[in-house]
Order: sequence, then structure tokens, then C-alpha cells
Amino acid sequence: ICLSDEGDVVQKGCYCRGDAGAVHLDCLIELCSYRSTRPDVEQPWQKCETCNAVFSGRTGTKIAASWFDKVSARDPDDRTRIDALFCLSCHIEDEVLANRYTAEVLAARTRTLGPEHIDTLWAAKTLAISHRLLGKFPEAIELCSQTVDTMKRVLGAGDLATLSTCNDLACIYRLTGRIDEALAIQKEVVDETTKVLGPENYQTLSALCELADILREKGDLGPAMAQVEALLATRRRVQGCQHPETIATANSLSIIYMKLERYEEARALAKELMEQSVVVKGETHVDNTTIQANLGLFTLLAGRAEEAEPIQRDAVEKAELSRGYDPTILLFIKASHGLALARLGRYDEAVPLLQATHARQSANESVGPEHTSTLRTASFLGEALVAQGKIGEGRALLVETLATQTRVLGADVYETRETAKRLAKCP
Repeated sequence: ICLSDEGDVVQKGCYCRGDAGAVHLDCLIELCSYRSTRPDVEQPWQKCETCNAVFSGRTGTKIAASWFDKVSARDPDDRTRIDALFCLSCHIEDEVLANRYTAEVLAARTRTLGPEHIDTLWAAKTLAISHRLLGKFPEAIELCSQTVDTMKRVLGAGDLATLSTCNDLACIYRLTGRIDEALAIQKEVVDETTKVLGPENYQTLSALCELADILREKGDLGPAMAQVEALLATRRRVQGCQHPETIATANSLSIIYMKLERYEEARALAKELMEQSVVVKGETHVDNTTIQANLGLFTLLAGRAEEAEPIQRDAVEKAELSRGYDPTILLFIKASHGLALARLGRYDEAVPLLQATHARQSANESVGPEHTSTLRTASFLGEALVAQGKIGEGRALLVETLATQTRVLGADVYETRETAKRLAKCP
């Protein structure tokens, strides 16, 4: 349906490509509104009628906002209003607001449907993800674990909703350094999901991506890279290059390139992703800031400190202005910026920044002193102190950090090797 020759042409954010994926946003909203009046159409505001994929990116956000605007005046326990609010919470960029909306949906569904209804459990799963995105890891682990247990009892261990929530729990464990627990869960998720849905279903692809991220953090970079490259090829073919999940997979590959010290390849891929992500999600989306921070770090590690520093400084400023930006990622971005300042000889800025960042990471109950990010910052700080001329203090910190990384992460992982290199360069 097209009601006008004018207006912004956008990509639907589904699996449709070319002319089939390009629409006037206002026309698409009108189509969704019309489809919502037909009882034979399921999820008219959420899914493309052609490919049946969920709308994503800026298009998904604007459609969700239009839907909620039409029903927001209804009773808080009205089923359609609850569903529209849930759809909006899954799309909006403001993660603090999304968290509040999702909590409201969970409370309403618990009242109206009961605590063990599939829609209630799905809201609980989504709220756990929102807690994770806000860096509220203890809350995320507690809620996600409870939801997994309930789903296993009510729906069964092999149910797709249960497997999807297990995938979420594995992701939270990975981000909090519980790699072995994450790996055990995710291997089972991948096996069961592939068996039920096949190798190219979107849920199988998401499970494979999380498994690759776990392998990457465990230090198994060869298997991780092979899996992500194959996954990326599949997503580009099935979902298209500009689909948000394709971009996320490519971002995972860029991090693997970094850990393999293929910095120029990582930098080139991140630069490409920045351009694609801005088109898909908009200039100010938080995911763009994370990709920009990665680009700055890869540029720095490629030996281009002068080029990297303004990229990282801008990423820090954007992250600080974003409501609900994950504080653990913000600290990582600040640490990377501190390293850039140190390599430019700006020690009076670099050392205090790295010291403050390391102290905040060590004190954070979601991260702690032995988390990968905290140890990485300690390694950056050791390098900065040595370069500043505080050789004894810097060397001592590098020795301590290397011993902890070897014990916690292993001697062969990227972060441990980098600290060993810094220590070897000490006078």
C-alpha cells in the first residue's frame, strides 16, 4: 500500500530487501493500522506481512510508538494497551524508560493473566534483559534464573521460549565473567534450537552468535572466528547487510579480529558498521556509540593514537548523555580513552582518568576487581604509570595484574598476553 509519492523512504527493518524493503513510513503505519482491524492478522504492528519478520531499527520504534499512541488512553489492564506498551518498550532507545515500561507490563500481565502465563513469562524475560542493558546484573541474574526455572516447569526444558531465556541467562553469565557456566548452558541451547528449528532460523542464529561470543571470551578465538564468519555470511544472505542482528554479528567479528591482533581489519569493519548502524538505528542510538568506541580502540591499537583520541572522547561524551547507557560499558570506553591519552603523552589527564575508572570498576558489585574489564583497565593504568616515569608503581601494578589475569582468565587469552607485553617493555 502506498498513499503518497512524498515522504521519507525507509527500510522496514525486516528481511525484505531492495524495493520490497523500502517504504514510506507513514504509509507503513497506515497499513499496520488497517491490518489491526482484521481478526485474521496476527501481530499486525510487530511483523512484516511479506516476510513475517519483526520490524526493527528506527522503523520498528516509530511503528511501536504510533500503535501505543492510538491505545494509550485505555485502561491500564486493557490487553491491547499492555501489548502496545510492551512492543514500545522493546524498541525505544531510552533504556531507563524501557525498563520502567517493561516492569509495568510485567505487573499488568501478572494481574490479568497470572504469573505463569507465557506472555507474563516473556515480559519477565524481557525485563531481565533490560536489567542487563542497564548494568543491573544481580537483578538480571535473579529474574532470569527464576524465569528459566518457571518456564522449565510450566513449558518444558525443550520449549523454544525456555531455550531463548536460557540463551539470555548465558549472555548475562558471560558478561559477568561466569564463562564456564555460560558455555555449558549455551551448548545445550544451540543443540536443541538447531534440532527443532533448523540451522537458519533467527533463534538458532542468535544462539550461535552467543555461543561464539562465549568462545571468544574464553579465548578460543579460532573456533569463535570460524563460527562468526559463517554466521555473518548466513545473516547477510538471509537477513540482509543492514539488519540490526547482522550488524551485531559483524561487531562480534571485529572484536575477534582485535583479539587476534588484526587491528586494521577490525578498524575497517568497525568503520563500515558505523555507517550502516547510523542508517538503520539513527545518529544517536546507543549501539552506535558502542561501535564508535570500538572503532576508537581499534584505531588506537593500530598505532594511530592522534586519530583515535577524538573518536573515543566523542564516544565518552555521547555515552554520558545517553539515558540508561550500560555503566559497565561506559567505564570500558573511559578506560580506552585513558589509554589513548597516555599514548599521546597527556599523562596528567590519562592517569587520573584510569585510576578513577579502575576504582569504580573494582567497587562495582556487577564487575568487581577480577572482572576482565577491571583487569584490562589496570593493565592500561600500569602502562600509563610507567610511561609517566612512575616505573616502580607501574611495574608493580602490571605484575599483580598479570598474575591475576593468568589465574582468572588463563595465560593464552588476549588480555593476559597484552599485559605480558607491557611488562616486558618496562625499563
